[in-house]
Order: sequence, then structure tokens, then C-alpha cells
Amino acid sequence: MQEREVMMTAAEFRQSLADLGLGQVEFGKLTGTSPRTVRFWVASKIPNVAAVLVRLLLARPELVAVVKEMSERKESRERKDC
Repeated sequence: MQEREVMMTAAEFRQSLADLGLGQVEFGKLTGTSPRTVRFWVASKIPNVAAVLVRLLLARPELVAVVKEMSERKESRERKDC
């Protein structure tokens, strides 16, 4: 089996979150990912889909606000459903 190219190293991921002004917990909330998983990414291997999202946000930082708004709406709907 051929090994897939790593799109982003753990160090690049950490720096990218800092550049975006996002902490690990906040990034987890935005993506619906557990803090434990994000900690794993920061220390080890980032899935390509997360790397693509981070690279997109770096290229278009204004999308961070859009993603935050979407996440907040989802949380609000979930609270209403409870």
C-alpha cells in the first residue's frame, strides 16, 4: 500500500491555529471534534481533511467568522432540542 503524502505536520498545524487566533479547544468546537482528538493532532498526525480546512482558513481568514457562526447556530439548535 502506498503511503499518502502528509499535507500538514503537527508543527504546521500548531502554528496555523496560532496564526488564525484559534486555540485547540475552540478549533475542536468549530469542527465538532473532541479536545482529545485535537490534542492528538497537535502532537502527532493531522488528517488530510483537517489540514485542508486549516489551509482554507489561512487563505481566507474571513471564513473563520463564518465557521464560528455556523457552529454557534448548531449549538443553539441542539440546546433547543434538549
